[in-house]
Amino acid sequence: MFAVASAPCRNLSAHIGASTATTAALAFFSAICFAVLPNVQQEEPYWGMKSRARESLQLSSEPHYEPIEMPRNSPTGFITAFFATVTGFALIWHIWWMVIAGALGAFATFVVFAWRDEDEYVVPAEDVARIDRAYRSVRQPEPGTVGVG
Repeated sequence: MFAVASAPCRNLSAHIGASTATTAALAFFSAICFAVLPNVQQEEPYWGMKSRARESLQLSSEPHYEPIEMPRNSPTGFITAFFATVTGFALIWHIWWMVIAGALGAFATFVVFAWRDEDEYVVPAEDVARIDRAYRSVRQPEPGTVGVG
């Protein structure tokens, strides 16, 4: 899902002079933070969306929602940090058996993490729509108010 950056991400990446890795990361994080990727056509897209919403006194039309792939929670970082701390302590005090144990523990953690079968889950489009509609209902201005926001 995130292998190819969307047009908005490519536009933003071209603007900031980003590399391919940055474009891929931008596509990944944009997909997590937004129900639908925004169309980026200027330097400050969020400010532009808010300005248009304030001028028209209404939110933009509801987009077409798609399922979102999310990574599963994993203790890999915490476990690796533990083994790195053990390895660092052992290197400072020249405890070579502990250096080996810490390095092997960190390596084993990475190997177990690499061979996981289920590393992602999918948030259904219905859930994405339900969450975004709840958010949009809070953001919708009441009659007689100054603007959205």
